[in-house]
Amino acid sequence: KLNKIKSCKEDIKQAIIDKGVDMTGISLEGYATKISEIQSEGGDYLDMIINMSTYYSTAAYIPSYAFAYCTALQSVNLPNCVKTGMGVFSSCTALQSVNLPNVRTTDRYTFDNCKSLQSVDLPNCNILSGQNTFNSCTALQSVNLPNCVEICNYCFQDCYNLTTVNLPKVITAQGQNTFK
Repeated sequence: KLNKIKSCKEDIKQAIIDKGVDMTGISLEGYATKISEIQSEGGDYLDMIINMSTYYSTAAYIPSYAFAYCTALQSVNLPNCVKTGMGVFSSCTALQSVNLPNVRTTDRYTFDNCKSLQSVDLPNCNILSGQNTFNSCTALQSVNLPNCVEICNYCFQDCYNLTTVNLPKVITAQGQNTFK
């Protein structure tokens, strides 16, 4: 496992360099701040990050905190992802665009503190589980969750600019502070 991690570390660094980014003197902990776009198709570096975090090569599940604090991350396209772990994109402060068309369930703090995120379309999401899914997404203006039946406590806390919410099927809203 240690050799696999070491190999993945070098592969991730090379993938970032191949995108034209200077990685001189950057440690593994700093890699996240150099990633500006993630795609799950074509064998690029997302699969390597997933491998390093969980030792799996699939992007169907994104493990907890996989991209937390990726402050340069601006867009995410994960068409095969069906479930996210806790805090997956937490504090990705530059994140603007998210394409997760097949996500069925999110965990706590999925988009917590994504201050640049303006709109979210999760057409197949059934459950926003845990609390604070979109906490402090201060630029968030619209959310489309046409098939969601359950939303979590404090789900949209401190989303001051949220004006359009499409939740036509919600049956359960945990707690009384969902839109606090």
